[in-house]
Amino acid sequence: MDKKTKKTSKIDWVIGFAEGDGSFGVYKTKPGVRQEFVITQKDPKVLYKVKQFLGFGRVESHGAYHRYIVGDIKGTHKIIDIFNGNLCLNKTHARFTRYVEAFNHRISLKKYQSLGYKSIHVQEKKQVHFDSAWFSGFIDAEGCFSTVITAQTKQLRFIIDQKDEKELMERIQIVLRGGTFYVRKTTNFRFHYCNVRPDKEDPLVQYLEKYPLQSEKSIDYARWKKLRYRFLDGKHRDGRSLERLQRLLKSLSREKKELK
Repeated sequence: MDKKTKKTSKIDWVIGFAEGDGSFGVYKTKPGVRQEFVITQKDPKVLYKVKQFLGFGRVESHGAYHRYIVGDIKGTHKIIDIFNGNLCLNKTHARFTRYVEAFNHRISLKKYQSLGYKSIHVQEKKQVHFDSAWFSGFIDAEGCFSTVITAQTKQLRFIIDQKDEKELMERIQIVLRGGTFYVRKTTNFRFHYCNVRPDKEDPLVQYLEKYPLQSEKSIDYARWKKLRYRFLDGKHRDGRSLERLQRLLKSLSREKKELK
């Protein structure tokens, strides 16, 4: 992978991550409006990675949480340039549209006219795609790896919950060749996707080998993947391996709680 491709992959990951956990904020002020692009996380390391990938912005600590923030006019223009035409979700595109409209109003104010910025047209959103790091970033923000082990069954689950994004769930189902999604609550149309197939050639595992996770969720995924291989090779049946399996299950359960 050459430098240009690596840079593109990092940007794609940031876009996917932001579609899950990012915020295109617009706030009224006396002169007009201001904007802030914000990603909030408990883990500051992933935010410094976002800053490194984009090359601008700042990370601030707010108690137990940390925020990556872009609020200045120059940085806002860069954010718009990166995300415009590259968003996939309906809800994010709607918020981004308001964000760009606020920017267009902002640059019309006298104090910004000398900077030479031009009004920006919001491009249409993209179809959800899986040939880039976008989905890896989205998993880092919204994905969950879990297991259900009983005397009767063993299931490795990959779960994503989203509100009002049926197209996304349909695309995930097609690309990962399985799983189900359904409306969890009739009042808010929340769709749920769960892949429980420990196939030898799992499309999800193949995808994440090519586009690795970047957050602490990569630890959770590594444990999940190790469990998957134990199930496939049958080594979970003898006593010693069963003890190791139980330790892995406990660590995965603990990691899941910490990531919530």
